[in-house]
Amino acid sequence: MSNCAARWQRAKCLRRLVFFIFGGRPLIRLLPIWVQYTYDLGLVLLSTLWLYKTWRRSPDLYSRKNLANRFRKQLEKLQFNVSQFLDGFSLKTNL
Repeated sequence: MSNCAARWQRAKCLRRLVFFIFGGRPLIRLLPIWVQYTYDLGLVLLSTLWLYKTWRRSPDLYSRKNLANRFRKQLEKLQFNVSQFLDGFSLKTNL
């Protein structure tokens, strides 16, 4: 499977998961009440953590990460061997 196809599959699975998390309420209501409360608590906790992480990001940091990601993609397209300059690290690490 190519890199693009694998990325597409991951994105499709992620969209389905997000839909189920927020749109799967009728199925969740079939479970016992304590499972429903645990599910709601987990949803609130994950949303709060995401919001906290997002608010801490400054516009400057966001633009630098965006620029670095675009630069990384351009280097991958050129198939330029940069591992010799990165002390053994690869370009695929998360920024």
